[in-house]
Amino acid sequence: MCHRFATLKRADIMKAAESIAAELALEGIDLSMLDALETYRQHLSRPIDAAEAYPSSTVAVIAATGRGSQLAVADMVWGFDAPWASSGTVYNARIESILEGQDGMWADAAVRRRCIVAVRAFFETHRSETALDKTTGKSAKRQYAFERADGEPLFLAAVHEKGRFALVTTKPCACVADVHNRMPLVLNTQEAAQWLGGRYADLADRSKVPLYAKPED
Repeated sequence: MCHRFATLKRADIMKAAESIAAELALEGIDLSMLDALETYRQHLSRPIDAAEAYPSSTVAVIAATGRGSQLAVADMVWGFDAPWASSGTVYNARIESILEGQDGMWADAAVRRRCIVAVRAFFETHRSETALDKTTGKSAKRQYAFERADGEPLFLAAVHEKGRFALVTTKPCACVADVHNRMPLVLNTQEAAQWLGGRYADLADRSKVPLYAKPED
């Protein structure tokens, strides 16, 4: 369950959006089947510039504009409204639930409002390993950062609704499996275009994704 990631500067997110848009154009992928971003414009006006994001943070997200393969960067809040949940929000969507295609809180968003979150790294909590928490001075389960070895951005699959988004999660690759039993659906540029275009069933298996793990001090 991903509940924290390291953000990119907005200029870098814009560059990421341009690279995905170029791939969409190259592959001839039309995103007109997705809801136009303007529909939610009133929800997307909170400027941000934070180094890390957590549930309820406002984050710059890459989403379709509704005009061909054009993409835009818009600010959205991490977590779908879920009054029945103890926290009031749900911030991760399982790819298995999306692929089942059954009615549920992700069904409409998965069909009409897929998006991408470009990040520097994401964090997972080790299932058993502990470390001293610098804030509390107490022992706590250690956090691990996962990123690309070449330092390039990670593209995380997501869905959005009314100015809010949720990260899509899947079974972990070998690197993450040593720490946690789930991870975000990590994509490269071509796969990000594939996710937005709707041909995502074969993206669920991320077992071969190369990631670098770094324990947090």
